Amino acid sequence: MAGSRRQWNFLAIFNGYNGTDLAEYAARNLPARICAALNELLGTPLEADATTETQRISDMLSHRIQRFDRDLGKAVRNLSENPDELDDAAAQAIVDANFDILARAHYGSTFAAALVNEDGTKLWVASLGILSMSYPISSRMELAMVRDYQRGTIPWCPLSTRE
Repeated sequence: MAGSRRQWNFLAIFNGYNGTDLAEYAARNLPARICAALNELLGTPLEADATTETQRISDMLSHRIQRFDRDLGKAVRNLSENPDELDDAAAQAIVDANFDILARAHYGSTFAAALVNEDGTKLWVASLGILSMSYPISSRMELAMVRDYQRGTIPWCPLSTRE
């Protein structure tokens, strides 16, 4: 990614679970949002203090990732002002017309990213998702449940069987 005569590198990996809708959407959209924010940040005078510059870029990454997540929920909330008042037909019409928005909010994705500055001397790392925390699996049943969840084969998940 280019910014203010500086060449930065951004690498991100998205691993969708229970479906690929969110992972594919995030891969298409989040890097561009981070690039735009980085270009904006690099267009302003950076502090001479390297610690301050590092913190500003860390804050930008955190803010953009959180905003991206909030925007997913906001898109769903914008579909209906009063979803509790919808009858079944009206609710189904909204689902049919906006399945992509609903799928992105319903499905999940792990996320790992690295941002490297122009001369390769600084690295920022971000990760999110169910795999970003340690959880000891204590039985084969728990392991099978996690695998089923990641494959989208949980029977009680209403969107997991869509074609």
